[in-house]
Amino acid sequence: MNDHMNGETNGDVNNVNGVTDDISHVLYDTKEFQPYDPTQEIIFPPELKLHPEWQTQNLVFRGPRVSYLRPSSLSELLCLKAEHPGARIVVGNTEVGIEVKFKNQTYPVLINPTNVAELTKVALTKGGVAFGASVTLSAVEETLRRQVNALPEYRTRIFSAILEMLRWFGGKQIRNAAAIGGNIMTSSPISDLNPLLAAAGARLTVRSAENGEREILMDQHFFTGYRRNSVRPEEVLVTVLIPFSQKSEYFLGFKQSRRREDDIAIVNAGLRVSSCGRHDRGGGGRWRSEDGPTTNLEGRCWDSSLLETGTSRLLQKLPLAPSAPGGMVEYRRTLALSFFFKFYLSVRGRLSEQFPSLVAALTEEEKEATKEHRHVTPKSTQLFQTVSYLIWGVGPLGQSPQDPIGRPLTHASALQQATGEALYVDDLPRYQNELYGALVLSSRAHARILSIDASHARGMEGVERVFFAEDLEAERNKTGCILTDEEIFVSDTVTCVGQVVGLVVAKDQATAQRAAKLDAIREKSWWGPWTIDQGDVEQGLKSSPHVLEGEMHVGGQEHFYLETNAHLAVPRGEDGGMDVFSSTQNPTLTQQLVARALGVACNRVTCRVKRMGGGFGGKETRNNSVTLPICVAASVLNRPVRIMLDRDEDMQITGTRHPFLGRWKVGVTKDGFFTALDMEFYANAGCSANQSLDVVQKAMLSMDNVYRCKNRRVTGYACRTHLPSNTAFRGFGGPQGMLFTEDMVARAADFLGMDHDEIRRKNMIDSGDVTHFDQPLDRCTIRRCWDDVIAQSTYHARREAVERFNK
Repeated sequence: MNDHMNGETNGDVNNVNGVTDDISHVLYDTKEFQPYDPTQEIIFPPELKLHPEWQTQNLVFRGPRVSYLRPSSLSELLCLKAEHPGARIVVGNTEVGIEVKFKNQTYPVLINPTNVAELTKVALTKGGVAFGASVTLSAVEETLRRQVNALPEYRTRIFSAILEMLRWFGGKQIRNAAAIGGNIMTSSPISDLNPLLAAAGARLTVRSAENGEREILMDQHFFTGYRRNSVRPEEVLVTVLIPFSQKSEYFLGFKQSRRREDDIAIVNAGLRVSSCGRHDRGGGGRWRSEDGPTTNLEGRCWDSSLLETGTSRLLQKLPLAPSAPGGMVEYRRTLALSFFFKFYLSVRGRLSEQFPSLVAALTEEEKEATKEHRHVTPKSTQLFQTVSYLIWGVGPLGQSPQDPIGRPLTHASALQQATGEALYVDDLPRYQNELYGALVLSSRAHARILSIDASHARGMEGVERVFFAEDLEAERNKTGCILTDEEIFVSDTVTCVGQVVGLVVAKDQATAQRAAKLDAIREKSWWGPWTIDQGDVEQGLKSSPHVLEGEMHVGGQEHFYLETNAHLAVPRGEDGGMDVFSSTQNPTLTQQLVARALGVACNRVTCRVKRMGGGFGGKETRNNSVTLPICVAASVLNRPVRIMLDRDEDMQITGTRHPFLGRWKVGVTKDGFFTALDMEFYANAGCSANQSLDVVQKAMLSMDNVYRCKNRRVTGYACRTHLPSNTAFRGFGGPQGMLFTEDMVARAADFLGMDHDEIRRKNMIDSGDVTHFDQPLDRCTIRRCWDDVIAQSTYHARREAVERFNK
């Protein structure tokens, strides 16, 4: 670490290497920025503005498969629903759009009610707030927040619980579009709001043209089955009344998901309790439970016996079968009990404040269980060396202006990307005779193709041609980046879901994708292992005072680059040449595989890569599963063919980081020194070799991490499975190998009762050591780096603080 540093810090930096004067807490001076002038903002193009009268008119769009209707009055809406009882009413299209896109559903009639005044108004009533069914969740959130700020706390406990739940409901864009009525009518079992509305006793007003208006209590009887409710097909939900809470009521909502924001619930709940009297002999009050279909605790005292009875009855009410959708049966049952426990503590805490002589106050430990989760902004510190310029003949020697090391250089196209001017493959202008390709994918993990009936796709208007393996010579159909163990189009047996069976080429994207959704399929476990040995592992283990064993599993990871696979193949018109515009990380490999598929020399194929919207290894080889089919089609048809995968298609086809299983056996002395290590890696390669053998090798070479061990053996297996072929990802197997070793080190430290930092430092490599792949180490700085990190992070002080907190 050099003495002169700059830094950006949100934390504290104290005496780094004894120097504090040269540490800066900002990277830039805001005074250098030009002052903001709102008059220079770009205005919305006037020619794109909608005329106000267009917003109030009835609209009818009729297509060959779907009619889209927008009435402007409630009577018109009711008449349309009576005429089309199966019509779907859409506001934000956040549910129906998913069903159409991913479940291939077709709804002949869609009705947009956003111009119906009764469905878009918000009214404050004596009993609560009435929302029109088309009111967006963002508007609901804004209205409830105003009420929470204006009314006494006890009147808005239901509102507060709904507001807290809306924090975790989808994203801002979803809440801006989705309507409260759509959330109710979808009747999804994973809805975040429906449990709260049901527990709150929300009242729904529905109308129909024939039977007029009726009111429905949203309780346990409202939902009649999976995505079904008691609203009749010809009825329309008009308003939703969310009631005020009473002074003697308590209401909370709970949700547990894999991540806090924008994720579906594993378990969610709405819990409400009301008092109806007091018991003067102690033990709190007697309470009436209104928690819907879960359990009835009416008349019980709010004490520990109620907690015991409530959990027992909840277990009886939650007999989830082992095969229940979503799995994790025991975990979900435990979550439901924990929700009830937190609700019990929260209510008891409130009661102890009102009736301190009757209800015991919460302990500090119990108070911790009732606290709401709040995101804490992390603090960080960045330290880096300043760079001085070399000025000939002036002052001391600095760094040459041509030397980029240590300088914050701007990306070559940073400004174009920031302004949206940067062009990607899908931004390239369309050719006059261009076609669009859509892949026909397998829907089975392992099945033989008995026959393919593409007559429906070929008969669709706008479809130019459908390609399968039969349209390509067998030898040219073979492909692969290292081993030639894949096919451009699967000819006989599919070995994973998402494997490319064919390609539909049509006039546009929508036609091609619709035609590609046809049912094409009617319907040695690993490659040889590699081993690296160092020393005598068996003897080392026999002589070790302690021998520990363990295993660890590391899951896969989606690359999730922003730009999905996008490619454009343009025939040159002579000698079978082809220009390929591709978002690939490896244009050389793409050129070679395209040339092989077309049966031409490599110099007849040009692969152009302007830029990529992310890759991370996912576009190093797997892009060719998409590139090769459209190049074959473009060559046969002698017309340009373009393709850009939708996100779900890209994730289904391209594979992920390799999941690994690591097993280890280690010998360690009582002082914490490793004497022998035997480790095995099993990598989930997927249905083809791709780069899996290299990934396994990299994991084996990286397994030493920063530790020495005289006797060491590591064996790696790349396992063939019926999953899309996994591929390169940043780290390329290194993170998996190092993580298994760190797991071993941590478990050994726990077994010996040693500090993790101590056992790590004892076993760290140093200058003069030799790795297990026979690389001598010279000028090894790992110990110095580790000591600097420990010092700068105030590791020991933080550890002591954690230990004090956990006592």
